[in-house]
Amino acid sequence: MKLCVAGILVLAVALGCATRGTRFDVDSVNRITPGLSTQDDVRRWFGEPGLVRQHANGSVHWGYDFTETQTRSTSSVSKVLRFVAAILGWRYFFPPLDVTYEKSTRHKLVVLFQDGVVVDFTYERETTPSKRVY
Repeated sequence: MKLCVAGILVLAVALGCATRGTRFDVDSVNRITPGLSTQDDVRRWFGEPGLVRQHANGSVHWGYDFTETQTRSTSSVSKVLRFVAAILGWRYFFPPLDVTYEKSTRHKLVVLFQDGVVVDFTYERETTPSKRVY
């Protein structure tokens, strides 16, 4: 019986993935060369920008932002254990705490153009883990 319940517990961990923004190829960031790369190059590598800012001096900022969140949750474990307890006829059952683990990774690219040529760019990658117990 212990092996069966352990197998159910392993299968009961929920996995998920959510995204926000438009995914872009972070490996292509190395292709950007200030003074040589053009707006057409950047558009071909990353697609249409999510943010465009035109400045008074004629320069232009393009922004790309993408966040991916991976989630693991044990919330369904409690449901399975309650179901098993009901089958076994247990009158009282106190489920364990439910835990949700999340890991969010944000990719942010900002490219500065002057006269259609890349002047400068910044790329940031930030990973934020979190844990909720309820």
